[in-house]
Amino acid sequence: MTAVVRPGVSVSKLCEDGDRLLRAGDLWRATSLYMSAFRTHAASTVSHMRKLESGLDGVISTLESWLDSHGENPPR
Repeated sequence: MTAVVRPGVSVSKLCEDGDRLLRAGDLWRATSLYMSAFRTHAASTVSHMRKLESGLDGVISTLESWLDSHGENPPR
């Protein structure tokens, strides 16, 4: 999956969509949206992620698994 940021999509919208997917248990897609938000504005995304009450461990695990795969199919 490639995370594409459409013109006019804000960091807060990307994070909200990521939160919705995270609550639904879709770690892969949620993490992809958080990465897109991070690419758009890192400080705002980190601030949002620090406020997450649950799910952050899953996002971190997903990121680690992408790193461990040595580039095999991680989102862009």
